[in-house]
Amino acid sequence: MLEIREGQRGDFDDIDAFVSDAISEAFHKPGLTRDEIRSNKHIAQLAYPSLIEATENADRRVYIAKIDDQLAGFVVLKDLKAEIPEIDWLIVDRNFHGKGVAQGLMNKVLSLVADGKKLKLEVIQYNERAKAFYRKYGFIDTGIISRKLITPRISMVRHTLLKKQFM
Repeated sequence: MLEIREGQRGDFDDIDAFVSDAISEAFHKPGLTRDEIRSNKHIAQLAYPSLIEATENADRRVYIAKIDDQLAGFVVLKDLKAEIPEIDWLIVDRNFHGKGVAQGLMNKVLSLVADGKKLKLEVIQYNERAKAFYRKYGFIDTGIISRKLITPRISMVRHTLLKKQFM
């Protein structure tokens, strides 16, 4: 059974391996440069400090999803008080794809964002599975490509007045 709860520092002790495995297929495509491969691997190393910061920052929320007491995924929502809050991470273990984990985490995030507020995120530009998932929740591609990391991300945004139709 799917359990979603607020994440705590102790939930993330082995998160680097979890993230590395979870993103291995989604972040790979033929023809990546050596720098892009290195950058994608670096994402896993960013997870732990980002998650710990989210547990300690009043303007962020982190939720984990567990199935049968096994970590299945997590989501980080940041900048809650900003004009446009942002989903910073939404990672699901490949073994739990199609089991409602991402949906449960997304619904939790949507319940935290006030009606009338937009919500944004960035997704690796060639991660078609993730982009299709976000479109189901009303996110649209803004046409803005972020180059904060070596592998470009596409900025997506949704207006949360739509959230009731997705829950």
